[in-house]
Amino acid sequence: MLIVTIPRLAMLFWEKNFKEYKNVLGSIIKVIVTILIPSSIGIIMLAPEIIMIISGKKYLASVTPLRFLAIALIFSLLNTIVSECVMIPAHEEKKLLKANLIAASVNLILNLVLMPFFSFNAAAVTTVISELTSLSINTFEMKNVMYGVVRSEHILKGIIQSTIGCIPIVIICLLVKEFVYLIWLRGLVAIVLSIVAYVCVLLFMKNDAVLNLLNRFCKR
Repeated sequence: MLIVTIPRLAMLFWEKNFKEYKNVLGSIIKVIVTILIPSSIGIIMLAPEIIMIISGKKYLASVTPLRFLAIALIFSLLNTIVSECVMIPAHEEKKLLKANLIAASVNLILNLVLMPFFSFNAAAVTTVISELTSLSINTFEMKNVMYGVVRSEHILKGIIQSTIGCIPIVIICLLVKEFVYLIWLRGLVAIVLSIVAYVCVLLFMKNDAVLNLLNRFCKR
């Protein structure tokens, strides 16, 4: 979705149609956040089941790194939005390169310091920190655009709704872990029920992103 939208955003930016540009950018952020937050929460909650199904019991030590990487996923995709949809259309490649170099340096230094003590867990933690570093720098560099979009009422509302929608996901995953004993069935039931509950909560709160996707699906 980001790739196909970049040319349109670039065109709107250079036409100085900033109102439409921010509307399109806001729509992208809403859709990404609506999918991204519950996906990351689901990975965090079902990390043991995911590891068991994919790799087996002997790799359960990877549960903690996987949970950290689920957090890193949030920062990474948000940073992709800022870099690909804001900085590139604005021809701010030099600032983007600077941020990436700083984040890579932070990652390298922290890995050298922490890896001897925390092994592969350190690599996951440093990934979170480096992704957050890059996102923070890029957002600050493009603050004139990003602050206006992120602080808009419909974006904040969408983030709040998605966060609230994750509450039943956590509850469902905890309950399924208690009552379903087969690993693969536990994961399947938790995923299906979580998706249904999440969508129902967002529909109840009249989430714009879900309503728009539902309307497009019904028109086909």
